[in-house]
Amino acid sequence: MRKLLVGILTVAVMGLVWTASALAAPGWGLTGAGGVAAPGVDGDFNVSAHSDIGGADATGQMHLFLTNPQVSIDTRADVTCLDVIGTNRAGALGPLEHPVTLFGFTYDFGGISVTDNSGTNSPDTVAFWVSTTASQADCHYIATVGGFVPLQQGNVVIHNAGDTSESASDPFKPPADVQLYRLGSS
Repeated sequence: MRKLLVGILTVAVMGLVWTASALAAPGWGLTGAGGVAAPGVDGDFNVSAHSDIGGADATGQMHLFLTNPQVSIDTRADVTCLDVIGTNRAGALGPLEHPVTLFGFTYDFGGISVTDNSGTNSPDTVAFWVSTTASQADCHYIATVGGFVPLQQGNVVIHNAGDTSESASDPFKPPADVQLYRLGSS
C-alpha cells in the first residue's frame, strides 16, 4: 500500500511540474475549437498554433469548416505564421490544403483571428480569413483586427509570454499587393 501511495504521489507531482512548465513556456500560443452561426457565416474550426515570441518558428495546424453566401470551405492548413496582440487577440495563417477561389482570385492561404474574452460575460469571437500570402505582417494585421463573430460553442486560449501591451490603435495595413478577405464580410 505504501509503494502504491508513493507511486500515486510521484505521478501527481510530475503532472503538476509538467503543467506548470507548459503554462510558463516562453512564446506565443493559440489553441481552441468552436462553432459559429450568424448571418453571413456558419462554421467550425479547431486550431493549435505555437511560435517563439515575435512569431518566429510558427508551427501547428488548423481545420476550417465554413459556409457563407460566397464560398464553402472544408480544409486544413499547417500554421506558418502566428501573431498575438496583448493577452486576448491572435491571428494565424497557413497554406490551405484546398485553395479557395473567390471573386476571381485564388487564395492559397487561410486562417483565423480571435478575441479571447475570458473573464468577461462575453463569448470569445472569431473571424475566418483567406489570403494570397501568409507573412508575419498579414498575421499581425488579422491579430490586430481580432474576432467578429461570437462563438456559439467552444473556447479559445491565447498565451503570450512576451510583451502584453495592447496595440489596438496600431495603424498597420497589409501591403497594397496583398489580397486579404474576411469571410462573412458585408
